[in-house]
Amino acid sequence: MKRAIFQLFKKGDNNFLKVFLLGLGLAMGLVLISKVYFELSYENFTPHAERVYRIGEKFSTAEGKDQSHYQTPGAIAPGMKEYSPTVEVATRYTWLAEEAIVKDEPGNSHSVKNIIMADSCFFDIFSRKIQAGNPKEALEVKNNIMISQSFANKLSSEKNYRELIGKTLKTDRSTFIIGGVYEDFPLNSELSNINIILSLSSIGQFMGDGRKNWVGNDRYLSFVRLYPNTDLKDVDEHINKMCRENLPLEELSKAGVELTFIITPLQNVHREDSTVHRMCKLLIIIATVLILASILNYVLITISAMVRKAKTIAVLKCYGASRKNIYGRFMSDALVHLLAALLLAAILITGGKNIVQDLIGTPVSSLFQGYCIVLSAGVCLLVLLVGGFIPGYIYSNIPVATAFRRYKEHSRKWKYILLFVQFGTSMLFITLLTVVMMQYRMMINASTGYTYNNLVYIYTSDIPENKKESIREELGRLPFIEKITRCSTLPFNRPPGNNVYLPNDDRQYFNIADMYYVAEGYFSMMEIPIIAGRNFDELNPGAREIMVSRKFADKLSTMAGWKDGALGKDIMITEHSQSHNEVYNVCGIYEDYLIGTIDNNDIRPSVQFFAQAGSSDWAYGMGYILARLDHITPDKLAQVDKILRKAAPDKELVPVAYSMEMEWRYVESRRFRDSIMIAGIIILIITIIGLIGYSQDEMNRRRSEVAIRKINGATLYELLSMFCINILKLAVPAVIIGGIAAYYITTEWLEEFSRKIDLAWWIFAGCGLFTLLMVVIVTISTIYKAANTNPVHNLKAE
Repeated sequence: MKRAIFQLFKKGDNNFLKVFLLGLGLAMGLVLISKVYFELSYENFTPHAERVYRIGEKFSTAEGKDQSHYQTPGAIAPGMKEYSPTVEVATRYTWLAEEAIVKDEPGNSHSVKNIIMADSCFFDIFSRKIQAGNPKEALEVKNNIMISQSFANKLSSEKNYRELIGKTLKTDRSTFIIGGVYEDFPLNSELSNINIILSLSSIGQFMGDGRKNWVGNDRYLSFVRLYPNTDLKDVDEHINKMCRENLPLEELSKAGVELTFIITPLQNVHREDSTVHRMCKLLIIIATVLILASILNYVLITISAMVRKAKTIAVLKCYGASRKNIYGRFMSDALVHLLAALLLAAILITGGKNIVQDLIGTPVSSLFQGYCIVLSAGVCLLVLLVGGFIPGYIYSNIPVATAFRRYKEHSRKWKYILLFVQFGTSMLFITLLTVVMMQYRMMINASTGYTYNNLVYIYTSDIPENKKESIREELGRLPFIEKITRCSTLPFNRPPGNNVYLPNDDRQYFNIADMYYVAEGYFSMMEIPIIAGRNFDELNPGAREIMVSRKFADKLSTMAGWKDGALGKDIMITEHSQSHNEVYNVCGIYEDYLIGTIDNNDIRPSVQFFAQAGSSDWAYGMGYILARLDHITPDKLAQVDKILRKAAPDKELVPVAYSMEMEWRYVESRRFRDSIMIAGIIILIITIIGLIGYSQDEMNRRRSEVAIRKINGATLYELLSMFCINILKLAVPAVIIGGIAAYYITTEWLEEFSRKIDLAWWIFAGCGLFTLLMVVIVTISTIYKAANTNPVHNLKAE
């Protein structure tokens, strides 16, 4: 070991280069492996997580397709507890707000993110350390709340959580009473960053109370924990009995709907999400290739010194060194180099923790924990074995006679194998990066079906209606604001769903994306084309009119058998049509536009309702103010912000550029692009250095041949061509295989997008040519000087 440490600082062995490249590969590879482990360990914090299940709906409609939905009506979770003796405990919760402004008793305002409403059994399943209070008692009382420890720290600088119990937090609509403080949920949980849990009995103050609903109002996330050794077939029988006795199955059947409920293991919910599954698979491939390339390059550099080290090994054999001693020598070298590389990797990861977090969306402190450390140690052990065994095997076969004569390297198959892998991985990452960048650029610049250039929105849900109108009027007076309107839902939001049916027909035809209400001028501001009919009749606020998308009109016309189309027809929408008298006339059809984002697209047909100023619909949920500026500049945004602060000084109203929000919506794709970019750069560095080392070794090995060829009239071009052709014989098949692997990986990755680029042949051909060109340039630049040397010098050295 002492010899290995001393050798680390010895010149001429390229040890620092080996450690540097190995450290780079390990830093990136271990981060990606830890990210995958993090994603696959979601909800592991939950006690008895293997026995916790999420309840979901499984249904089919008149369309005939089976569908599933992860939310349920309010009565399902307690119903399963009642009907199934296999259920140990059941709970449900629902979202209240993503963000709200609350005031504490001294009058200080606090912005709070993520508020849910949960029943008293919530912490029986999702157990956390309770810093103060009794969560079961607190969540049984109306208006009582449990708050997170991180939020409690803002309310109590001294972190005296017991003193917070009984204190009040006020919003514009209600007053909450603090009943306890819980430890924050971990980041690898769907409950992470939830700061307030309100008792579910308070729900009537904010929305319809659907806690006893067996059908409809399926906004609740429901969970059960089963007793040990439960047979899931028994649970299915209990669910069927519950449905038979409580659901209006005959009425649903007449409407063409079949409905039941299913349970899914909690730990599988996140990992089986298609996007997460693909991401983890791709990250594992990238991490494996990175670490493999790093260790193979380490081996390549080690065995490249064979000609120089062969006599040393032979002399050791003369003095009695066995194969075991030779293996031990290289294993100790590999161990020292690995430890140094891990130290470098740790420095890179901790020093660049902000970059790492931006790259993968997870703090470094949350990555290397628990079994992830064991997994990382296993990877390092594998690196040690490969890095020590292969050179040990090759050097242990050097004959003893080498001690008395010059050693000539005859077999170069190891170098060929290692270079082949590096060329292939270079092609893989160059192609991956190209495809990912093209897809990302397409998503950012793709047509959405509406125009959002110079568009600014303001979320005003938490302020009174008169202030909203006052803000809209004042903003409308600014000279640089061309148009201004209001709406309930922005196109990039994930809208709730409702079902379509017709008067005097109980069938529910299909589920829609309900975009709710818009004000005057919405369609012209968003530049959404109206392809049939007209815009809302803004002069007749009492008219029940609706506008539908092209997909909606075509689908309903086909299912209802309307040959003349849906325009002018009367339809009904659940939630909006509470009786058969509440019908809506289709006054216009607009072109389909993108709802959500390209990587999270809601493909359902959509509808828009009109809200007249001062109506009940107007006050119902027109939370967004939309303004189109002649041009967005920091100065103009500052003027908008000044009006907002003046109108609502106690609120955090922020003008947001729509284009910036759209870019943020694609942050996961950007992170994947950046991961590929960094991994690709590391792979290219490793490949280039490996190729330089190989080219230098080849030139040294063939110095006499090169000299003789030059004496016999060979030109510099012919000598360079000789080396390039030899290396291209290895590079071309490696590039082809790397391109095939890239095709399958990119095809898999693109599956998660509703719109995607075409994987044309020229993308792979161009990346392959670029890779080969890089190989040729590096080879020529490495051997040019030696090939151009006076042949007499080469022969003298020989």
